[in-house]
Amino acid sequence: MDFADVVKLDEGSTLQVIPAGNPTANEGYYEPDKFMRVFEALTQTYDCVVLHADMAAIESLMPALKFELPVAVAVLPSRATPEDERDSLATVQRLGCPIVIYGKGGKQKQRRFSLFGRKVAV
Repeated sequence: MDFADVVKLDEGSTLQVIPAGNPTANEGYYEPDKFMRVFEALTQTYDCVVLHADMAAIESLMPALKFELPVAVAVLPSRATPEDERDSLATVQRLGCPIVIYGKGGKQKQRRFSLFGRKVAV
């Protein structure tokens, strides 16, 4: 397997993307161990790594991710409020990192800040 088979260049930006799914790793490792080998390699290579995961993935990777992430962004379902998603947010909180909540529900205001020289709404 070649690097280009795993990491794809995004045509519209300078991002490099690993498509959804589990990357292949050597046999003999437990799933969280496989993931951490790949994740550690990515964090050593890139200044910023974004992991897009649903709640099931967070639960299964919790042992590997706990206290390893600098920040988690919780994207709320349309019209949901943090109170509506209390259980899910409690799960994300177990990661042991700050949580930024992004959603349109409730009376949340969007904050803007600069990230990598670009304006970002949170």
